[in-house]
Amino acid sequence: MSHKIKALLVCSGMALALAACGSKEGAPTGQVVATVNGQEVTLQEVNAELAGVQLPQNADRKAVQRDALQRVIDRKLLVDEAKKQELDKTPEYVAQRMRVDETLLAQQLVRKQASAIAQPTQADLDGFMRDNPNMFAQREQLAVDQIRFRPPSDNSILKGLEAVHTQDGVAAALKERNVPFERGRSVIDTAQLPEAVVKKIADLPSTEPFVLPARGFLTINVIVARQAVPVPADQARQVATNGWREKQFNQMISGRMKTLKETAKITYQEGFAPAAGAAGATGAAPAAAGAAKPAAAAGTGG
Repeated sequence: MSHKIKALLVCSGMALALAACGSKEGAPTGQVVATVNGQEVTLQEVNAELAGVQLPQNADRKAVQRDALQRVIDRKLLVDEAKKQELDKTPEYVAQRMRVDETLLAQQLVRKQASAIAQPTQADLDGFMRDNPNMFAQREQLAVDQIRFRPPSDNSILKGLEAVHTQDGVAAALKERNVPFERGRSVIDTAQLPEAVVKKIADLPSTEPFVLPARGFLTINVIVARQAVPVPADQARQVATNGWREKQFNQMISGRMKTLKETAKITYQEGFAPAAGAAGATGAAPAAAGAAKPAAAAGTGG
């Protein structure tokens, strides 16, 4: 074989190899929408980036996906750089990674449990509406004079407010104790409160302050006006369905957690065990001290 033919064969082989590499490194297709330093980014990852995002009906979904893809790419580039600096080996990262993984798995279990809840019957809905008039026929919006502050670490401060029966008196007591607070008008929807709490508020004198938690704050409220907002009949069924399912879900999760804790072997280092009578790790909000006696309730309008 001549040297010329051998050279042509070698060149042909190299060309085929380069062509093969080119096809491998070519534009992504199918479910792979991009590559970052050889790492594939799939359409599933892009859609996961958009999970929970409510898009307008006239939105250009492809444009939204392109924006989401850039966020995924940016994150992967930052992750690569972080790994080069071995930040993925730090104790802080390991602890946070464990927390994220555990939270995700717990959420998956919760969603699975929620999907098993049956649809309510008409009798279920009638009973729910009868037991929760604050969400339906007797629903009100309460305009309140509200004092809002972070719960102090010293419980004696809240204890000292029990003898105060005016909003100005509460403000003066907090100032005296150097507790920062904000004061202004707000609105509380009785549909967002447990029926038992609404009843306790109704039993208070009209000018008596009452305490409710609100997203990491405590609020002390005095009602200055009421407005009836009964739910229209055509909306009541859906509201009742959502409320009934939420109630069933909360009962199911509480019961499941109780069973898991009773059957688990849990040990504590000294000083870390829940206090006697405490809710432990369930995350229940502590009852708020003060002139008002309603127990903790979520979802105030503050």
